[in-house]
Amino acid sequence: MAFCTSLHCMDGRIQAPLLQYIARCFGYAWVDSITIPGANKVLADQDPAPTITSILERIAISRSKHGSSLLFVSGHADCAANPVAKEPQLEHIKAAITFLDREVPEMTKIGLWIDDNWTVHRLSL
Repeated sequence: MAFCTSLHCMDGRIQAPLLQYIARCFGYAWVDSITIPGANKVLADQDPAPTITSILERIAISRSKHGSSLLFVSGHADCAANPVAKEPQLEHIKAAITFLDREVPEMTKIGLWIDDNWTVHRLSL
């Protein structure tokens, strides 16, 4: 069984479309989901520190116990915890990936955007 890791918002509206997209486009049936309200903003700001520590610990578990080498970072329209337009959210995703590149350089990172129709889009970063 091949696992990947997805760091995304807790919003229930994005769960099924996101996991279906990962399965369809990348072939992963097993996704270790790390859900945090406004995950892209939290990582971009690297705040609050205890949450960042928790995220990194969860990524480490996914890597060490499930052999995950691919990490998705996403943002979505109409996010209650990160209530800004698409462009700032895309910048948050980029900043989050830059941070994660330093913290877990051995994992491949892919940015995703879920639009207001709940369609998932791969980002060119």
